[in-house]
Amino acid sequence: MKTRDSRFELLRIGAIFLIIIYHYALYGPWQTQTTAQLTDFGLFTYLPLGHVGVKLLVLITGYFSATKQFNLKTTGHKIKTIWLQVFFYSVTIELLFSAIRGVSPLRLLTAIFPIILNEYWFVTAYLFLMALIPFINLLIKQLDKRAFIALILICTLLSDVLPRLGNTTGGGDITSLMILITAYLIGAFIKIYDFQLSHRQNLLLIGGNLLLIYLSFVGFSLLGLSSERSHHLIYGIFPLLCASGLFLLVKASRPYTNKTVNLIASTTFAAYLISEHPAVRPYLWRRLLDFGQYQQQPLLMLGIGLACGVAIILLAAMIDLLRQHISNQLSAHKKRHAIEKAV
Repeated sequence: MKTRDSRFELLRIGAIFLIIIYHYALYGPWQTQTTAQLTDFGLFTYLPLGHVGVKLLVLITGYFSATKQFNLKTTGHKIKTIWLQVFFYSVTIELLFSAIRGVSPLRLLTAIFPIILNEYWFVTAYLFLMALIPFINLLIKQLDKRAFIALILICTLLSDVLPRLGNTTGGGDITSLMILITAYLIGAFIKIYDFQLSHRQNLLLIGGNLLLIYLSFVGFSLLGLSSERSHHLIYGIFPLLCASGLFLLVKASRPYTNKTVNLIASTTFAAYLISEHPAVRPYLWRRLLDFGQYQQQPLLMLGIGLACGVAIILLAAMIDLLRQHISNQLSAHKKRHAIEKAV
């Protein structure tokens, strides 16, 4: 079995961490104004990081999948593996909450069919992407470098530029499959052409785009525009460029292997599935982790957010390692039974 590069496994952990602290800022019991206020800047700090994390996850997929040979069988196996994990957490969590609050037929149906009924937007879009990867890879093999760049620019325009201007005809909204396809293509391009920028350029790409997002919030606040409009740029082209710079920065670092990092990385998807489950989400962010009283103390509020992100990842790691152990034991028992039956 090939050992995973811990540079990218750590980046995978970091991507999920960014998504979790984004949810902390998005779903927490905060008091927000109808117009953007500079006093809410602390709360705004984590909001651009969610889609940076999303795009990082897909950049990693594009980087490692673009040069692989996929057929319907291998693609189906990968989709099945992800679906089984999603199904396990979706149904298990729903049954646990149903035992407490009573059974809701609609919620139970959604838990049983999490992809069809879009329980997790990212998982649904990601599995659609997985189904398309064999065909996307066939397409990019036919393109020269210039045509590949043109394809990326067109997709970026459709998914991350025009929707921020109100035109969602080509790329859909912030939860569309198109934003994942664009990030996949960029990851694939980096892999195929071994694309790299200088260390300084990568830092500028990360810091410059984050700074533009934060300055936009300050500008909207000073102009007295709506809070909703002040969040306009936390999605789209700026998080995409920021994620690309961060990915290139990690790619340029020295490869290494760390068993602990790789082990935790194998469980981070569970952190997303558990914390973003519709039954868990309101309880987690508005009751269990109710830190609304610290909203006017931004540094403390941000520190609590970081601690919550780490705690959720570590707790989910323990839960998922137990799931993996039970699953491995069941698989081993099934194989032994099949061998005994054959003999």
